[in-house]
Amino acid sequence: MAYNPCQLSDVLKEIRQTMELKLFCMLMLGIFACNKVNQWKQPLELCFAIELEPSTAGTTNSFFIEIESVQLALQSFNFDANRAEGADVYFTKQYAANASVRFDATCQTNLQFEIPQGTYSNIGLSLSSKQDQGPGIIVSAKFNNNNQSIPVLLELSKLDDIQLFGVDQQGNQTDLNLDNLERVEATIQIAVSEWFDGVTISMLEEAVQLDVNAQPSIYISSVSQEDIYNQILENLQLNEQIAIFKI
Repeated sequence: MAYNPCQLSDVLKEIRQTMELKLFCMLMLGIFACNKVNQWKQPLELCFAIELEPSTAGTTNSFFIEIESVQLALQSFNFDANRAEGADVYFTKQYAANASVRFDATCQTNLQFEIPQGTYSNIGLSLSSKQDQGPGIIVSAKFNNNNQSIPVLLELSKLDDIQLFGVDQQGNQTDLNLDNLERVEATIQIAVSEWFDGVTISMLEEAVQLDVNAQPSIYISSVSQEDIYNQILENLQLNEQIAIFKI
């Protein structure tokens, strides 16, 4: 089909306009895609606190054990989660000697990490303790019985894992939108009093008391009160804890 010079000029002009529109659309799509990719790569500061589960903090459970304080010698922290966009996130942090955390409501510097923003799901966490120059976990408590309050000191050896999973503030294990946030705090809640489930009053009454810090105390460890110690270890294997993300 032949075109006269005027028609040919119009056809070329139309082709050029179509190409310019396509190039513009491709450019805009590229910019949008880059922005999304960059957003998935934007860092987010995530900080964990560890506290006693509210139902057990500062109260006496049915077994007359009142938890006062807990300290954990850190060996490693694992984070494993899926993201709706971008790569999934998995990392393990190994700790040097003398790294530890206390169970309180303050974000712990040893549990502060940088992760990419995104919508997260299936958040799994685990803590492990070590026993280099001392116990992995130290629990100070009281055994309240017959108007008496006897100090209890529990020293646990190295633990391979304390398993946790992430939930929202309502306690639901659902997707967590961590987009466009610079910092998120999460609270790991651990029901330490449940570690004593199955430990009876008679077991504690019959426990041999030793002087700890110049006070007669029930001292529980791998070499002292082994029946109580083994029951606590069994409970630790069964209990799964939660980490509440405050967003």
